[in-house]
Amino acid sequence: MFPWGAGLVGAWLPTFLMVLFTTLLVLTVFGGRPKNFPPGLMILPVVGSLLSMPLGPSVEMLRGLRKKYGDISSFAIFGTRMVVVSGVSLMKEVNRIVTEGRSPGIGIIGSSGQVWQEQRRFMLHHLRDLGFGKSSYEPVMIEEIAELMDLITKEEGSPLEMRRLFNRSVINILWAMVMGQRYHYGDAKLEKLMVNLGQPADFNALTPAYHIPHLFKFMEYLPRHSSGYKFIRTLSDFLKKEIKDFMADEELRNGDNFTALFLKEIEKKENPNFNMDQLAGLVFDLFVAGMETTSSTLTAAVNLISKHPEVQRRMQEELDEVVGRDRLPTFSDVERLPYVQATINEVQRVLNLIKYSLPHQTNEDCKLCGYDIPKGTWLLTNLDDALRNSEYWKNATEFDPQNFLDEYGKYKKNNAFMPFGVGKRVCAGEPLARLELFLFITHLYQRFTFTLVEEHKSIVETNPMFNSPPEYSAIAKCRPIIQTSTNHNSRGMSSVLAWNAGLVGAWLPTFLLVLFTTLLLLSVLGRRPKNFPPGMMILPVVGSLLSMPFGPSVEILRGLRKKYGDIASFGIFGTRVVLVSGVSVMKEVFALRNTTDRPEMIFTTVRNRILTDGRTTEVGIGAVSGQLWQEQRRFLLHHLRDLGFGKSSYEPVMVEEISELMECMSKEKGRPLEMRRLFNRSVINILWAMVMGRRYPYGHVKLNKLIHSFVQPADFNILSPVQHIPHILKIMEYIPTEKEGLTKLRNILTFVKEEIKEFMADEELRNGDNFTALYLKEIEKKANPNFNMDQLMGVIFDLFVAGMETTSSTLTTAVNLIAKHPHVQRRVQEELDEVVGRNRLPSFSDMERLPYVQATIHEVQRVLSLAKFAVPHMTSEDCKLGGYDIPKGTWLMANLDDALKNSEYWKNAREFDPQNFLDENGKYKRNNAFMPFGVGKRACAGEPLARLELFLFFTHLFQRFTFTLVEEQKPIIETNPTFNAAPEYTASVKCRPK
Repeated sequence: MFPWGAGLVGAWLPTFLMVLFTTLLVLTVFGGRPKNFPPGLMILPVVGSLLSMPLGPSVEMLRGLRKKYGDISSFAIFGTRMVVVSGVSLMKEVNRIVTEGRSPGIGIIGSSGQVWQEQRRFMLHHLRDLGFGKSSYEPVMIEEIAELMDLITKEEGSPLEMRRLFNRSVINILWAMVMGQRYHYGDAKLEKLMVNLGQPADFNALTPAYHIPHLFKFMEYLPRHSSGYKFIRTLSDFLKKEIKDFMADEELRNGDNFTALFLKEIEKKENPNFNMDQLAGLVFDLFVAGMETTSSTLTAAVNLISKHPEVQRRMQEELDEVVGRDRLPTFSDVERLPYVQATINEVQRVLNLIKYSLPHQTNEDCKLCGYDIPKGTWLLTNLDDALRNSEYWKNATEFDPQNFLDEYGKYKKNNAFMPFGVGKRVCAGEPLARLELFLFITHLYQRFTFTLVEEHKSIVETNPMFNSPPEYSAIAKCRPIIQTSTNHNSRGMSSVLAWNAGLVGAWLPTFLLVLFTTLLLLSVLGRRPKNFPPGMMILPVVGSLLSMPFGPSVEILRGLRKKYGDIASFGIFGTRVVLVSGVSVMKEVFALRNTTDRPEMIFTTVRNRILTDGRTTEVGIGAVSGQLWQEQRRFLLHHLRDLGFGKSSYEPVMVEEISELMECMSKEKGRPLEMRRLFNRSVINILWAMVMGRRYPYGHVKLNKLIHSFVQPADFNILSPVQHIPHILKIMEYIPTEKEGLTKLRNILTFVKEEIKEFMADEELRNGDNFTALYLKEIEKKANPNFNMDQLMGVIFDLFVAGMETTSSTLTTAVNLIAKHPHVQRRVQEELDEVVGRNRLPSFSDMERLPYVQATIHEVQRVLSLAKFAVPHMTSEDCKLGGYDIPKGTWLMANLDDALKNSEYWKNAREFDPQNFLDENGKYKRNNAFMPFGVGKRACAGEPLARLELFLFFTHLFQRFTFTLVEEQKPIIETNPTFNAAPEYTASVKCRPK
């Protein structure tokens, strides 16, 4: 058939057979697909699957793998074997089981194993303490967004080139935490860098050239890759210079920022993984991730929303309805803006920035779904399929916010929505990105309407790993601001004197002389500071005490907002006090750094002198300021969280305490229980297991004696004029009104000192897993003089009082209010029976399915209003608040009472009514005015634990018992203007049948 001669066949046949045999041997022994490896493209020795894809895998090829081979498929590039994992449930399972591995290196993105774990833990811990992803960081973000919007406004409808528009604002938000500084518009170095800034899509990790051994030595000489290499070099040089400048700036090095904290960790020399190379790698990762991903999403958002005017219109309608145009949106609005939330998530879904996530790598041989995966195999997560597959989405191929809404227009989660990755290596910046995206989008669309002018490129999908945002220009048109009027009453005097004719004739000369002298004193010696907030008359020496001789009452404080507006003032002797009201104003004021200090208060000053035998007046955490407060709070929260503070993992400890309490109550067999102090021992034991590694049994003589004479916040009126008299400390214990409170205080101090003494003598406790042991180890390091025995005693005292009293008072009030409202008790128990039943105990995971229970607990907190005006703050420097000038040292009080009791915020503000927290469908509804734990950066640190405790105590008690009020000695006591006291009463309990 073929023109072969017999001689040719005879000459070459043996050679051909030898080559064929050798080739098959090499394929079998040295390459090919490993045994029981997932199905996929043909894998040959040396070249891998490149015969099937000479230029490497394309987008279409990767998308076709699942269709052809299933949820686990494979291919190879040269010697790198790769497995693509698809399917939502399988991706989550694989990323839970398989390693965190990536190639070894520095930074956080490219490192693995212990280095990655240590760096990620350190980074997240300290960034969270600095505000990372928290609503307390909103003011910094809003400042950046406001500056960006002002620049957009100045363009006056001219086309904006949207590429890179958001970069500087986005990086500044993160950089304030990372480096303690921001970049101004016009910063020459940053502007030059941004022009040439690379995107993730500029680098294709699946390019065959990247998998050639030792290629990096020649990278800068390869035409297609030299630009990417040049960008990395340019950015590295830029950041090295930034770190060098940072090192030379003493103020930044001693500042409250991540780089300063990392340098301190380096200086300890305790861990070689903390070094300057690692710092440079981390800063590089944070810069690229912080600038590029959020910025790309915002760029895509404006593009997509401009192309869909009906989406833009619906977003703006929802913003106008919920937020209005006379205030800025805040993250607390997110739950009430379902369409906005759905639109943001839909932008992320359609952009699909990281289609296959960053590759993982197995760090040992393992099995996945029955297949054998050798050590060193790359794993790619098919996020592209999860975000684009019609199996998971109503309208997978179009931009449609309805993908995230249910039939009632409520926001609906979707398990396939994983724009930040999946598993243990999910993007560490997710909390910050979510907050940024929400604030940027809501602020921009509240103020502007965007119109697309010209699109140079739509979303670019050429890179199989990463997408690029569109390149286009757009016009921003300002929307009119609609302001609501605020009624500020006259700032003049509040009363008119009645004069009779005889008085005018006889006393006029004397009156005029007294009036002239008084006016002279007011002018020279102590008038209201210039541009100080309006309020009560403030005189020299006595302040406002002529108008309120016994100090401010509850009625006076409640009347200040009605008369003077959201920012009002008064004085007590030489102490100037500003009362801040209004939910949005309070959140804005108390989020500022210069409003976080605490003033000197008699209670804490006396306590600290007694506690430290006169050595210092500044210990603890609740009443200290500045760096001392920041360090102690950070240390406390970090270590308590590690010990289970406020986490559901701590439930068993709580359940054990609640069970013992309920057994004691059952033994009373319906006899009236004295409810005052009933919960104290159980509540303190829950916290004390973490703090001291121990608990107090029933019958503990010292504790029981202490409980019956325990100090309450309402025992001390911090606005009592007596407490503001200079040098009053010297005679304090001789003043009848203060003597009883001081006696109680000394009893607690003696108890705490004895507890610490016993702890120190117990070697098992000192070496245990508890907060006190950790604090003692920090003292032993001698690295920071602010960690010492005096400080430890102060922190433990604060934890003891706060841990025992606040939650206990709320539970005492809960039983009282619910026993008075049998229909509420019945509905609580019906919901518990329906959702939980009576054959198992409720757990914190049930909360979302118990909306009426949740509403009732919150309504108890609202009605009790334990800290009506919070613990006072103090300005640390002269500042402006609401346009007024506030001198350094001014007391600031948050009007939580008004937020919790004003009919402006609540359906039924005057009554105990759980409907205040429910919508028309009976679902739990958040309310921004609900701030029982305070507001701002000094909000109660114990909130996570308190929420968990209240829920578990409440649900366990009302699942098992029905309460009936027997006798009420005192209802909620409001005589103290700053703190309420729980009611005093007796109640009987009746066990419910199981």
